[in-house]
Parts: sequence; structure tokens; C-alpha cells
Amino acid sequence: MGKVIFRYNKRSETSLYFMVILSVVIGFSIYGAIIYYSGIGKGPEYAPAYFRAHKDHAVYFIFGLIPLCLMIPAWIAAKLWGSEEKKGELHLHEEYAVLYYDNKEVRINKGELRMKLVTPRVSWYTLYVLRIPKKKIKLCSSVIEEKEKKKKKNQFFDTSLDFAMYKLMYYKKITKGEIKEEYRTTFYDLEIVGDITTPEIFENSPYYVDYDSVVIIPETPFVTCLIRERQNPIHVVGDLELDISGLRTEVFDETNLKNQTIIAIIELDEQIGLS
Repeated sequence: MGKVIFRYNKRSETSLYFMVILSVVIGFSIYGAIIYYSGIGKGPEYAPAYFRAHKDHAVYFIFGLIPLCLMIPAWIAAKLWGSEEKKGELHLHEEYAVLYYDNKEVRINKGELRMKLVTPRVSWYTLYVLRIPKKKIKLCSSVIEEKEKKKKKNQFFDTSLDFAMYKLMYYKKITKGEIKEEYRTTFYDLEIVGDITTPEIFENSPYYVDYDSVVIIPETPFVTCLIRERQNPIHVVGDLELDISGLRTEVFDETNLKNQTIIAIIELDEQIGLS
């Protein structure tokens, strides 16, 4: 079945709040130390000669120093928080998924998952909250990857974590009023489950995917490949649509496509020569 590799921020959003609060405390401490050792806090007579001569500048200095002392440590804390990332994996099966992250392995059964996208007040990361029985998982998008996305083309999801969470939607618990949409089809006795099954399903079958026949549809999240009969390769038995939403490359060869999930499949019976 399918596998998705994703990147996520090493530190949690809880550590971000802690680091920012700590930076505010440090900022106030720095502010107090500057005011005290400059002599301004002891009284006008102890202030430096310049401020005694320009009292209005002393007021600007006292109040202007506050945001400076608070913002710089907070900026450093935010940069430090988003400076490292980790990699996780999501293995997709028909009835369950296995999530690997932070040296943990979590099985998510179909119909047991609740997912929430939390939009933080800052725009440079997103937070996903996953709930399964007796467990709560929080994953923040990689800040490093968020910066990289502006330099790459043909991305249909902002980050690899967004794509992984999109794939997890298949396992969500259906609440009252929701309609579960699921694509299933049978192709020559092979059962295909949309967004879950990968081309590996053909490995032990009389057919194979001709990755050299790939057709790229501009500005769409899929490519198409022909399916050929092994014993008679010019006999084309189907046309396959593969999801490339999560690929971070423009090279669509067997190495990159064989692990992508099937969106749709059409049965054919044509004679098409090998390219």
C-alpha cells in the first residue's frame, strides 16, 4: 500500500509558547539591567550627562527600549524554535494506517481518527491535532519547509505534512451528517482502493505499469501511465492515474512514481507499441 514521507518541526507548539514567555522575561531583565546600570533608574542626577542635557531624549530612550528588549529575544526564540525538523512516515493500508514520528509507531484504525487543523496566530507554521482512542498527537509543519516552498514549483500542497494529513482523512471517524466518499474498483481481479493502493499491486500480476509512457497533465495533481500485459507488452490493458500531489520533484520516473497512490484506472484493450 501507499507510503508518505513527511517533515515536521522538531519542537512542539508548547515549547514555542514557553520559549517566547522565557524570552519576554529575559527581555524585561535586560531592560531593567540597562536602566539600572545606566543610572537613569536611580534618578535624574545619576543619568549620563547627555540625558541630563536632553531630558526628552531620556524619555524616548526609556520607552523605546521596552519593545526593543522584548522583540529581539522573542525573535531569537522563534528562529531557534523553527531551526530544526524531523522526518516521519505514514504507511497506508486499507483498514488502518501506521504513523511513524519521533521514534514512535502509532496504528490508526479506519473510523477511529479525529483530526483538527489549528490555525496559529503566526502564519509561518500550521498545527495538526490527531485524536485516536487513548492518544493525542500534535504535529507542527516544518518551518524550514515552509520557507522552501516559495522556491519550488508544481506543489499542490504547501508542505509534506499537509499532504500526509490529507491522506489520513481516509481514516477519519464519520460524524452524523457526513458522507464518506470512497473510490473502489476491480481491475482484472485486482481490487483498487483510491488514494490508498499503489502500483506495487501489479508486481505479482500478469500486468505491469509502463513508467516510460508517463503523460504529465499541466497544472493538475496527477500523471497517467499505461498498463501493459507482461507476456505481450504491446497489449495495453489499462490507463492509470497516479497522485503526484506530494512529490517534491519534477522527475516523474519509476523511482518516484511507484510509491504514489492510484487515483483512477480505466480498462483498455489496445495495441500500442513500446516507446
